[in-house]
Amino acid sequence: MWSGGDAPGGSDVSDATAVISAIIGAAALLVAYLTYLRQRNKTGLEYLVVGNTRVVPRATPTDLEVTYKGSVVPDASVVVVRIVNTGDKAILPEDFRSPLAIKLHGANRVVSALTTKTRPVDLGPAVSAEENCCLIQPLLINPTDMIQVQLLASGLAANVALEGRIANVGIKRRSDLPYPPGTGPEGELANGFEKFMWYGMPAIFAALLAWLAVTSSANIILEIAAVAGFFLFAFVINPWYTQFLIRRRRMWAP
Repeated sequence: MWSGGDAPGGSDVSDATAVISAIIGAAALLVAYLTYLRQRNKTGLEYLVVGNTRVVPRATPTDLEVTYKGSVVPDASVVVVRIVNTGDKAILPEDFRSPLAIKLHGANRVVSALTTKTRPVDLGPAVSAEENCCLIQPLLINPTDMIQVQLLASGLAANVALEGRIANVGIKRRSDLPYPPGTGPEGELANGFEKFMWYGMPAIFAALLAWLAVTSSANIILEIAAVAGFFLFAFVINPWYTQFLIRRRRMWAP
């Protein structure tokens, strides 16, 4: 009879389990480090087109019309754009080489422009309508600051773009909101089940691999690496990455 530890190939299996545990821990550490590097000392301005739609659908009877300050707005449309400083450096007024311009390509003209939300509430951007675009004058935009602008336009824009020249800052368009880890209003984990799935399940999986390595006949160094990888992943990397996802989603909250 072969005992479990002496069975042919048993040591190889044990070593493989320990190696896998150590690799998972190292990979998680690497992913966290690379994510940190991508966010560190970064300047960036991102925008999301929240809405771009006609006020009166074309299928609606033609006797309906939209007026603004007593004037009819032909083929009226509403565009909502959200702008966020997603970097970790402030964008200073003197960094601007031109105002920011929300351009409505294909629209006839922008009738009105106003800010509907800002973070902080006293950010106070100066916006104005000019032909088929909205101009935002240079201002201080700290990390996580947000500006939401609503435009009333004549004609439906085929493309909405944020343009401008800012020193050492790239402007990037998002196609949708960042992934929300939970179902809370700002992507936070809203109940016990979500917390268990994000914190409990990864910890259980990592603990199982570490237990298999420790109770095997694997090399002691591999066993230590497996246990260290479990603690690092379960109590440092996974919680940090989960909170990173929540903070990233929260930046886009109106």
